Amino acid sequence: MIRAEKLTLGHGSRTLIRALDFEAKPGAITVIAGPNGAGKTTLLRALTGESRPLAGQVTLNGRNLAAQKPGHLALQRAVLPQSPQMAFAFRADQVVSMGQEAGLAAGRRGIVPAALARVGLSDFGPRVLTTMSGGEQLRVHLARALAQVWEPVGPNGPCWLLLDEPVASLDIGHQLQVMNLARAFADAGGGVIAVLHDLNLTAMYAGHVCLLGKSGRIAEGRPDQVLTDSHLQSAYDCAIRVNTLPTNGPFLLPQVAGAAA
Repeated sequence: MIRAEKLTLGHGSRTLIRALDFEAKPGAITVIAGPNGAGKTTLLRALTGESRPLAGQVTLNGRNLAAQKPGHLALQRAVLPQSPQMAFAFRADQVVSMGQEAGLAAGRRGIVPAALARVGLSDFGPRVLTTMSGGEQLRVHLARALAQVWEPVGPNGPCWLLLDEPVASLDIGHQLQVMNLARAFADAGGGVIAVLHDLNLTAMYAGHVCLLGKSGRIAEGRPDQVLTDSHLQSAYDCAIRVNTLPTNGPFLLPQVAGAAA
């Protein structure tokens, strides 16, 4: 699992999160939700090892993240940042190949086209990344992450996808495609941590939710425990009505939201 203990995180001179305990288990999608500025991306970067906490520690599959070399981490987890950037005009298949060569499937034939097919870009291999739309580029980078952790469970235990707003620039069809890919990865024994703004997608796909507010963590647990009127008003400072589908999953009605009194 990925576990954070007494994690204190900041951005510049501002402390965003204090003494946070956090846990994500394989076999489920864990969603980090909350308003802008609450520290969602900062928390995810600490869980990936990209940034060091001011205090506390993160463990990945039982080992201290800070003690592991980048190459070893790359065999266990793949990261999709919020705004992936490439310095040169690479083709889509070259970008995906970079992910594969960093992971356990390095050298295996057929992974690159298979990863592109999973994100609905079968014919995009020869296309230069800069000629694509923002949503298409994001899906290429998701294919890169999938190719890196192609098998959800590796010799060191479960592999992980860590996704920062993976559906933000996508239409609803591709949003569902991406979330179904994440669910399939988790169902196969891997772990997924995703930062999401869409609370209805969170309710549909998350097995565990960590809801952050500007004063720290508001709640953590199953979606039905976390996505409540009171918790969401505390986090977002507006009135949001949570209802229940026939399947007992929560869903939100933003059209009745108003500024909190």
